[in-house]
Parts: sequence; structure tokens; C-alpha cells
Amino acid sequence: MRTIKQSNEGLIDIEAVASRLGQTERFVRRLVEEKRIEFFKIGKRVMFRPTDVTAWIDSNHVPRQNFD
Repeated sequence: MRTIKQSNEGLIDIEAVASRLGQTERFVRRLVEEKRIEFFKIGKRVMFRPTDVTAWIDSNHVPRQNFD
């Protein structure tokens, strides 16, 4: 498993987000293209705040239902 690259600003790259989500980089790039996750465009690089990734995960949480 890859370690998260973190810059001085605390931003992480697409590869790190994919690793955290257990998904492919292609999946993360699709989220970016569809603007479904917050990101920063720094030159040609796409970077993320770890807190934004956590917020995205939390916003996509579907709680279980009790059928009692």
C-alpha cells in the first residue's frame, strides 16, 4: 500500500485519495471531472485537503435501516 504524499500545505494527490478510498485513480478523476468532490487545481495537478475527502466520505454515508 502506498503512503500518502502530503505537501507543506497539507494537500494530498489523486493517488493518495484513491488509496484512502480503496478505489482506482480513474474513479477519483471521474469524481473530479463531475465536480462531486472538492479539489484544488495547482497548475496541471489536482490536489485535495484531507478534511474535504473525509467530508465527502461522510456525505455519502448511507445509514443502515432497522426493520424491527
